[in-house]
Amino acid sequence: MLLSLSQSWVGQLSLGLDVEGVRRVLREELLRVSDEKNVPVAPLSAALEKLGEAGVPLEAIPARLEAAADELIDLRAQLARLTNKRPELAAIRAEALALIDRGELDSARAVLARGRQAARKLRIDATRNEAEFLADEARIDRLQLNYGEACVKFTEAAQLDPDNCWIRIELGDLWVIRGFLAEAANCFRCAAEAARKRGDEHGLSASYSRIGESQIAQGSLSEALQSFRAGLAIADGYAKSSPGDIKRQRDLSVLYEKMGGAKVAQGDLSDAMKLYETSLAMRDGLVKYDTCNHEWQRDLATSHMCIGDVLSVQGNLPKALASYRACVAIREHLENVGSDNASAQFYHELASSYNRAGIVLKKQGKLLEALNCDQKCLAIAKLLMKSDPDNTRSQSDLAMMYANVGDALVNYGNLPGALKSFGASKELFARLTSSDHSNAILQEYLSTVHHKVGRALLYQGNLSKALESFREGFTIIDRLVDVDPNNSGWQRDHALSRREIGNVLFAQGNLSEALESFREGLATIDRLVSNDRSNAEWKLSLAVFRRIIGNVLFAQGNLFEALESFREGLVIIDLLLNVDQNNADWRTESAELFERVGSVQTVQSDLHGALKSHYDSLAIWEALVKFDKANVHSQRGLLVSYSKIGDVMVTQGRKGEALEFFRNEHAIADYLAKSDKSNAGWQHDFIVSCVRLSEVDLTDRQTLLIEAKDVAEMMQKRGQLALKRPVWLRGTEK
Repeated sequence: MLLSLSQSWVGQLSLGLDVEGVRRVLREELLRVSDEKNVPVAPLSAALEKLGEAGVPLEAIPARLEAAADELIDLRAQLARLTNKRPELAAIRAEALALIDRGELDSARAVLARGRQAARKLRIDATRNEAEFLADEARIDRLQLNYGEACVKFTEAAQLDPDNCWIRIELGDLWVIRGFLAEAANCFRCAAEAARKRGDEHGLSASYSRIGESQIAQGSLSEALQSFRAGLAIADGYAKSSPGDIKRQRDLSVLYEKMGGAKVAQGDLSDAMKLYETSLAMRDGLVKYDTCNHEWQRDLATSHMCIGDVLSVQGNLPKALASYRACVAIREHLENVGSDNASAQFYHELASSYNRAGIVLKKQGKLLEALNCDQKCLAIAKLLMKSDPDNTRSQSDLAMMYANVGDALVNYGNLPGALKSFGASKELFARLTSSDHSNAILQEYLSTVHHKVGRALLYQGNLSKALESFREGFTIIDRLVDVDPNNSGWQRDHALSRREIGNVLFAQGNLSEALESFREGLATIDRLVSNDRSNAEWKLSLAVFRRIIGNVLFAQGNLFEALESFREGLVIIDLLLNVDQNNADWRTESAELFERVGSVQTVQSDLHGALKSHYDSLAIWEALVKFDKANVHSQRGLLVSYSKIGDVMVTQGRKGEALEFFRNEHAIADYLAKSDKSNAGWQHDFIVSCVRLSEVDLTDRQTLLIEAKDVAEMMQKRGQLALKRPVWLRGTEK
């Protein structure tokens, strides 16, 4: 609804309306929302004025106005239920006086004691009423985006009524929005204690659920699981005792989902899938029970997304994409059917589903479709950021979208553009982590962006800066691993950080330190794979480590161990490809490994075996390029295969046949070098292709050598010619 309204408004404003015309359009929208929601115009008008003062853009106002109406409905309901329950203390006093006059002192004392108890109750009720009024004030502040004042008032309300768990839960939710996880966690713990004192099982279950979420964000997975289990036990007991209470069934499905998330973080994909499927079945039943309940449909979409996450990690990309598309279909349907879904939270969810689908599409090599998903995400993230610039979630989402766009630009060879996008992401995450050092998730994201920056710098040939960026990322993830050694996701990132550092050391010629770094990373990944054989992403990382360790051994002249390492990697990849022959990442790694095997065989003078290995690699690269011609990494892989086959043919004395392969190599190298002159690797490839072709094609020898010299001089001016070997081998970024 938000997007369609925005387009409608833009259309009207583009007709050249003056200020009065704009006011008329705003007034019409105000009256429409008031009528549809049955909310008085006056408070809506006040909310609209606050949106204008906050600088919210016109295209975002319709959704914010709809959200304001919903909050006003809740607020009026809160105020309507407050009634004056003050007892008649005067009557008690009169009764006591009458008893005293009659000399019935003991009875009078008993009546006065009853009055004292009534007075105490009045005092407690008065305090609770004051707390409710304060909480309602805070809700208005929240409605007007004044989160700081809302927190102050909710805090005071919680002090006045310490046994009200829901006030503390609302306060904790606000701290989460503002990005202060430690404060939020404390609120949720206090809420649990308050609910326990009052015997409020629903409140206690909700408190445990939020405690678990805060523990996950702070990196305490085992504690989070304990909290979720405690909440689940309460919710499950209530649901079984009251099967007709649909709301409690929904609460139960939420806890199953959250437990699944904790299991994923621990690397237990099998249990996570069972929990997600249980949640999905419950939500599917709820949606069938009431097909008009939009909240339950949103829950169902989330279940599809969670299941897609597990399938993606397991390497089942077709089913993962199907789950993500089911999620997108539900959320797009909700966007189109009604304005009550046009909230910031809803658009966070929609962007997240586009993002997940885009990740799988990238893995399948469908980069154009993936880029389209990234652009949709970025558009939503920018809109949410404008609507509520102080919202930590909005800032985090925008930072992540910038990183995703940077990845797409790297795939298309636009390194300057990628670095600019990564820089915007890093700046946002750095600002967020500086304001909340306890937020482990944001720190993990910042570490990831440091590595993305490092890879782009590596492709440009800036080794010192790349190493600096990788080490900054490693420092962050190393600290997180110390906080929670059982977090498998952080363990994997720690290993990959070792790999990135090793890649630069290898490029700098520091082979012994590179090998040490690679082997430390391999040990971690090997341990993770042994704990969960179903995790395909870890298996892919294991194959990549086998390849890059083989590269170092090959450079050290240890051909036998290098060949063994490459072949071990091929065995892993072959097993993965048996599951899905179309997985672009796995096919790419297979092509890389065949090329490395062929290179060892060439040095060992097994030219027949080398030629077969390089042709196997060539076949994969040709298929990948045919599938997506815009993928520059596949183009470069094809270039290397042409080069290697040509080299073997020259060694065999077949220069005439080699000429065709060298010309194909040179054509790709020329295309890549011209497409991004900042990419040192591609410029280096062009020089090598010119020299190699000049040795076979004597007719163009002089021209080719002049072209190579010109590019070499350009690289020398940029300080990029000091590289001892190419470092931009495709696959080091997986």
